[in-house]
Amino acid sequence: MQIPIETFRLDNGLFVTLSEDHTAPIVAVNLWYHVGSANERSGRTGFAHLFEHMLFQGSASVGANEHFELVQRAGGTLNGSTWLDRTNYYETVPSNQLELALWLEANRMGYLLPAMTQQKLDTQRDVVQNERRWSMDNQPYGSWWERLPALCFPPTHPFHHSLIGSMRDLDEASLEDIERFFTTYYTPDNAVLSIAGDFDREEARRLVERHFGPIPRGGGKPPLPDMSLPATLGGPLREVVPDDVVLSRLFLAFRSPVFGSDEYYAASVCGAILGLKKGSRLHRRLVREQQVAAEAQSFTYDLTKGSDLLVLDVTARPEATPDQLERAVHHEVDRMRDEGVSEDEMARAVTLIQTELVVSLQSAGDRADKLSLFATYFGDPSLVNEQADRYRAVTVEQVNAFARSRLGVDNRASLLYVPRDAAVGAPTRSWRRRAHHEQRNAREHTDTAARAHDAEELSLPIIRPSDTDEWHAARRRAGGKTAARLDLGGDRCGSEDGTGRRRRSRGADGSAPARRGGRNGRCGPDRSLRTHRHVGRSARRLGLGDGHAHRSSGASARGVDARARSAARARVSAAGGRAAQGRTTRRTVAASRRARVSCRRAVRTCPVRTNGSLRDASRR
Repeated sequence: MQIPIETFRLDNGLFVTLSEDHTAPIVAVNLWYHVGSANERSGRTGFAHLFEHMLFQGSASVGANEHFELVQRAGGTLNGSTWLDRTNYYETVPSNQLELALWLEANRMGYLLPAMTQQKLDTQRDVVQNERRWSMDNQPYGSWWERLPALCFPPTHPFHHSLIGSMRDLDEASLEDIERFFTTYYTPDNAVLSIAGDFDREEARRLVERHFGPIPRGGGKPPLPDMSLPATLGGPLREVVPDDVVLSRLFLAFRSPVFGSDEYYAASVCGAILGLKKGSRLHRRLVREQQVAAEAQSFTYDLTKGSDLLVLDVTARPEATPDQLERAVHHEVDRMRDEGVSEDEMARAVTLIQTELVVSLQSAGDRADKLSLFATYFGDPSLVNEQADRYRAVTVEQVNAFARSRLGVDNRASLLYVPRDAAVGAPTRSWRRRAHHEQRNAREHTDTAARAHDAEELSLPIIRPSDTDEWHAARRRAGGKTAARLDLGGDRCGSEDGTGRRRRSRGADGSAPARRGGRNGRCGPDRSLRTHRHVGRSARRLGLGDGHAHRSSGASARGVDARARSAARARVSAAGGRAAQGRTTRRTVAASRRARVSCRRAVRTCPVRTNGSLRDASRR
């Protein structure tokens, strides 16, 4: 894919790139300043990012926040961003609003300082500090943005300190610092302007010269200190961060060749094989097969000075420990270093990278951003047309050579986030599960005590299914009117006393429980079982056999039902009759109706569970 590119430079040093495309009636304006956190001096960290916010606070001809209002009212979008070695501002507007976007950018490049006040500085300082609290200090894993570069770069390196800056340094920023930073770095000779989309080249050139031409050239910027670094870290580095997170997360970083070098493309393909999308090695092995990770990806910082960073980002599953996650990731890295990659993996990775590149160039905003990138770092925006060919030129041997030289143990920096409670020896998730079961058992014991209390109030003994003889004895003492409670556990929804009135059982604290299930306040659809179909369904739920109810003659069934109705005002009905009892459940009903109805006096037969099977206990 070849996109049209035209470049020119103004007398004040502003480098301009044009890429005309009439596919859609929009145009993107993208302005890069070659300044980032690497240019900050000691004691003023975070100043590049603070200054990004200040540029939206108006200029000589634009009021505070009016930049946003004008662009959005015209139907456009805008924003800005700060990185280690650049700051950019961009707008995408309808084609007929190109001059508005150019005028706004030129106005703040040339005439920002007259509009700066202490109040605006204080406001934006508070905004940046709040952004730090929201995006880093109080965000799960949020501090990785500053911890990982600090781990991989030495303290004297410009990439070592935090991009967003420290609270103390931000508090000490003054209007004099604003003026010094602006006059040093926000000048035409330190900027690149890219325009992409639906516009006329001659008209765009005339507008650029009209609005940016009068801005004077800057006085030059101080050079950066020596940024060269060894190819590797020199040994394994590891930092464990206890954080308020649920899942462990590992950032494993390697020093790699700088962006734009021949070795960079081999490193990029290697990273894609490891962690680009769901067909990558990390996702296939750790997420799908071993299931120790929930997510896995890789990326590069794309730094052009000193050293770039290749990063693997892997988040653990809830049941995986931090050690398991770390061992699994290191094992996959070792396997790539020792065994190398295949041709199929190479082809897949290169195809994915090319697809992402081509898709990004179809957007006017992304195209303008890519043009500014290559123009800022290399002075040649046409390099964007060579990227696909450079990736296609990467060979398996180059990727394997990179893996052998850069993926060793001596070039690994591990930033591991672990749940804070696990780090300090507090209960783990498995401990919490055990505690949950213990609490549930305690509630069940309390519920049993409540049932015993209710039975004591009614002078009814609690009889369990295994106490068959006691169950029959209690029935004989009741004179055939069931006075014993059959306790099979589970929830109760009520009880009936000898007067035939429903009595809702209360909890251990005497509070009335809420009604549960069923139509018209009954315990459920199986409370009144008058057909054997319900019996079979309930039996299948309980696993008491094939679920087919024993059949009997119609007269026998009617006799059982009549006796059940006469005893329904007591605590437990005879087997095969209407089940009415305190805390009756489907299990109780199914177990009682599972009995064989052998005669009209079915009360002589009671189903009993013994060793997982169902048998009949008949009284004599």
